[in-house]
Amino acid sequence: MKKSPYQNQHYISKVLLRRFSKNGVLQKYHVEHDSWGQAGLENTFAHFGYTQLLSNGAIDNTLETAFGKLETLMPKALAALDDAATREKTALSVKLYSAFCWYLAFLHCLSPFFKAKSPEDFLHDLHVQMINRNGDLLDAIKFTKQEIEQYRASILNGDKIVIDSQHCLQFLHRVQFNRVCKAVFYYQFRYVTTWHICRSPIDLPLCDVAITPILARDIHWYSIPISPRLFLVGRIPQTAKNRVSKETIVHTVDLPLRNAENWKDLICLQARVALISKERFPDIAERKKRAIEAGHAFANIQEIDKVISAGTVENLADLKFKRVSQKEFEAFTNKFVTNKNSPDLLSGATTAD
Repeated sequence: MKKSPYQNQHYISKVLLRRFSKNGVLQKYHVEHDSWGQAGLENTFAHFGYTQLLSNGAIDNTLETAFGKLETLMPKALAALDDAATREKTALSVKLYSAFCWYLAFLHCLSPFFKAKSPEDFLHDLHVQMINRNGDLLDAIKFTKQEIEQYRASILNGDKIVIDSQHCLQFLHRVQFNRVCKAVFYYQFRYVTTWHICRSPIDLPLCDVAITPILARDIHWYSIPISPRLFLVGRIPQTAKNRVSKETIVHTVDLPLRNAENWKDLICLQARVALISKERFPDIAERKKRAIEAGHAFANIQEIDKVISAGTVENLADLKFKRVSQKEFEAFTNKFVTNKNSPDLLSGATTAD
């Protein structure tokens, strides 16, 4: 087999995967084939060139470097969360609390879903900025005043704008990552979210879209297993979005069996390509069915192999645009993500949110 010229890059890092392994071996469930197998840490939730940007023959690995620096702090941060799970309430150091909030923001924004949804989120903000005649995207793309006025008139007349360039997914992911990872998700996780460590009575798996976002009863929930029996849950009431807290408190609760089973069902339903578990379990189809019957659904990633391997394709930073109808706009965005009206949309983010 020909060796890849690109780095093997994880979108869920080995420091977390290792906690779901036995002696470095993972039990991995493949969604497409509905089957279990064994996998190592190196080739799980990773792909050659996943985070890199290949443009004009040059490889930009700045995102991978930033993620790598953050990963060096995670063994201590995860150990601190393990220790916090032994008591009702713990104040972590600012450094470690901030580190795990950064890590969660990176995991969310590096996920295959976030990458697939980047073109639509980018266009959402571009339309808003065109109408307002102001914004970072207009400045970055260097639209002329005449172009802005022409596009604005078309939008107000009911038309839409789409990207008329090939091979731009990785570039758009990088743009959206840089725009929202810190400004939206790190800020939200660090200063607005109340975090709970839930001690689970059953083993929980970890899927390829690591963080599960749920909107229920005007509360945003973000959850991720950090070990088979520890489940990190963040809570953001809609009324608290403007509340800012510098506290570093983590609360600990015991997760009732029924709730643990429900979260396990959701993780099974959310997996796009695969999930991992310390031990295999046989009832994934039943769990997915149960989650659907409970009213849950997640958006679908189209051509996920192309999404995951987008970093190995030369990307054009010189974007071109064209006016289209609403129907054509929907067809364009559906090339990346479908079922976007599902109740548990695996959200990307826009700066207009």
